[in-house]
Amino acid sequence: MVARIRYLVLALVVVVLLIGGVAYAYPWSLVSRYYAMQPTNPSISSTNTQGYLIQLPQCSISSNPYGGATGTYELFNCVAIKYGAISVVVWFYEPSGGQGVLLSFQTKQYPASLSEGWAPWLYVGTNGYLYAVDWAGSYWNVSTSLAISPGWHMAVVEEWYSSGTYYLALYLDGPLVGQVSTTTRPQLFGSYGLYPANDIGTGYASSWSNTNGGWFFFNGSIAWVAIYNTVLSQSQVQQLYQFGFPNTLFGDNLVVAYLLINNSLLYQGPPPLYTGSWSNYYFVPWFVNYTLLNQLGITNPQAISLTPSGSQGLIPETQFLGPVSSGVFIWCRLMSGVSVSVPSHVYVNQSFNVNVQLTTITQMLYELPYYFMVGINDTSESSVLRVDAWVFSSDAINGYVFVNDSSLTAPPKPGNYTVVVSLPVCNMMWTKQITVDPPPSNTTSTTGNTTNNTGSLSSSSSSSSSSNTPTTSLSTLLTTLIDALNTVVQYLVNPVVAVVVVLIVAVAYILYKRKETVVKL
Repeated sequence: MVARIRYLVLALVVVVLLIGGVAYAYPWSLVSRYYAMQPTNPSISSTNTQGYLIQLPQCSISSNPYGGATGTYELFNCVAIKYGAISVVVWFYEPSGGQGVLLSFQTKQYPASLSEGWAPWLYVGTNGYLYAVDWAGSYWNVSTSLAISPGWHMAVVEEWYSSGTYYLALYLDGPLVGQVSTTTRPQLFGSYGLYPANDIGTGYASSWSNTNGGWFFFNGSIAWVAIYNTVLSQSQVQQLYQFGFPNTLFGDNLVVAYLLINNSLLYQGPPPLYTGSWSNYYFVPWFVNYTLLNQLGITNPQAISLTPSGSQGLIPETQFLGPVSSGVFIWCRLMSGVSVSVPSHVYVNQSFNVNVQLTTITQMLYELPYYFMVGINDTSESSVLRVDAWVFSSDAINGYVFVNDSSLTAPPKPGNYTVVVSLPVCNMMWTKQITVDPPPSNTTSTTGNTTNNTGSLSSSSSSSSSSNTPTTSLSTLLTTLIDALNTVVQYLVNPVVAVVVVLIVAVAYILYKRKETVVKL
């Protein structure tokens, strides 16, 4: 009998050790799951001639100072003609073998066959080169000298007019790729008719070099498109690349920006970003400059999605690829450090503060909110903590350091816990240990006898009458035993742990029976 008890105790000890090593579940998922729009893939078209696209809003040009056509255009042409300049920033993922049109304008919409009036304005060729093109009486283009590497990239295409000359420029990941000029009016400014079809994700590419010769859908993914009514300087382009997306840099000239993801849990955006009903689906802009849109005569900035058949409709979840690398998001690129502080001890059911201090790599001259998830492991206690990173925020210590705190309530059971702070958009997590103590022995309150909200224990709670020591010791022992049993029962509910316990007890019993047999022999 003694031997049997010894083996059972040994088994229970092993179980306790294993339970102690079981990973605790946190009250949220840390994985960054933001998926960017993919216009096409081989299951839709092996030659990239069919896919999903995003059509931009239209405007009416009643007077064209460059001598081009007047009438209905869409956003790229509208901005260029109205302001004499346009810059468009695109963040995209280039897969191995990636190719297709990122931005375009044409006289007719997909799937029509065109006889005149089209430009695959920004595209990745079948050779992997990045091109910026327009037609100005001849093929007018700038391109990289090598195929671009797989991965995330930021391209900027610019076109503008100055003193009788038109210019076209291309940037890739910050540096200038090249610039060309002409005195012949290009299509973007209204040559060869109207262009009421401005698209993201495809474009008509017949006769342009290193294309499929027709509608040319991009087979990578596109996450961000921002349209400016000015020529961005090289230093501004470099700053945009350094910051990542989404952002409102140079907001006075930012007309509209689209975040082409299907995840409405990105706290930093106005969800839902992709929405609609029945057959009408569209992207809600992440940023809108209504002053500039009003100047263009545009009242609805939403971008409509078209399906491979050419009709308005839903882009399915299978056409959103990811997760998007956290390293391209602005919050992750601008953050240089995070410091988390919590009290070392609190009482059961006591409210305490979690303090988060954020440091950025640059002075924040516009508002950039960070949303942290704050919680306690193995409990349902959690909250969202917002830290506003900008110099005019109440959270600002200075232009680089920002601080805020959130209140949590300690669990009702004493023990050691982990406070978890995460920034899901950057897939980052910070942890702090905290000890939850029983309520003070000189009070029946379960809220904790503290002198402040930092979680430090009251000094009066450590004293007790010596005459009560035996009773207190017995009570503490019983409480400990009950807590231990509760813990075992709690983990036995977990089917994996239950199976492990059964296996260990079975092995212990087999070993015991084997020893019993040997003794009999």
